[in-house]
Amino acid sequence: QNAKVTNYLKGLVHDVTCFVDGNDGDISISRQSYAHRAIPEVLVQDIKIHNPTGQDQFFRMERQGITNWPSASSTERRIEHGDGNKKYAIISGIVEIPSDPLSRVSNDEVRMVAIVVPKIEENLAVKARMTQTFTLLSAISYSKPMSKELAKKQKDAIENEAINAIMKAEG
Repeated sequence: QNAKVTNYLKGLVHDVTCFVDGNDGDISISRQSYAHRAIPEVLVQDIKIHNPTGQDQFFRMERQGITNWPSASSTERRIEHGDGNKKYAIISGIVEIPSDPLSRVSNDEVRMVAIVVPKIEENLAVKARMTQTFTLLSAISYSKPMSKELAKKQKDAIENEAINAIMKAEG
């Protein structure tokens, strides 16, 4: 079973998924997503996995890809901050700005966009009768509307903005 609740006033999205494990108990995964209060470029995801069963449970975790973003490229980088360093994926590319449907003039402007997301472990074990929680911070930065040629020149600067936002949030 799955349920999702959006609290527009507080800017929170709650998502809960439950899995039935025989008569030993229900395993639940809850996620709360929201924008960082002080750093608007940062998205926070608090994840809690509750395993009330008598057996350890194993989960395969994967991040969705960038298959629908043809201009995107991805690199991996270690970012040093307050509690050491972590591996992050840096995904950047050009996003076209749609033309106004009421205008007959086409829009040739684009934005350079960079997203910084933490690399996650592929396999996660949650011990019997335990709850595991973790927080994932992601950052997004983007340029002002501009020509495609100018946007390509902004790639490094936009990536650095997103990296700096992560460092500030993790600091």
